[in-house]
Amino acid sequence: MAPIRMTKSTAKRVKVTKRAAVIGVTVLLLGGFALSLTRPAATEITAGQDGMRLTDRTRVCMLQDTVQAHAGLEYDYQGRKYYLCCGGCLAAFTAKANQYSTAVDPVTKIKVDKASAPIYAYRGHAYFFASEESLAAFAQDPRPYVNASAR
Repeated sequence: MAPIRMTKSTAKRVKVTKRAAVIGVTVLLLGGFALSLTRPAATEITAGQDGMRLTDRTRVCMLQDTVQAHAGLEYDYQGRKYYLCCGGCLAAFTAKANQYSTAVDPVTKIKVDKASAPIYAYRGHAYFFASEESLAAFAQDPRPYVNASAR
């Protein structure tokens, strides 16, 4: 089969069309990336502007106990799923999973497993609770509990 020959004007149109397609795809990808950065975490609001109950634990870095804009990396430890924001946190969590897999409920002071404990986000920080009741007590006014843990 003989190769197809194009005129200069046809070749130029093909080149322009390819360039436009590449630009279009790039714009779509960048737009989708920007949207993913600005999309809020899946949450159920239970309090004022400063805090909310989190239902999507994939949005919590369970090493830093911070709320993330996008889903984190999943790590399985003793049959439970934990989420980390980056490879560095994943490596640190893996090295000391026994330490980082738990938190202390700020209301009851009970040690809880981060993989299953209810989570409340307050000012970018994730707090883990032993029960829905202690989460509700915290949500009423987090300041005393946050200030007590900062001392």
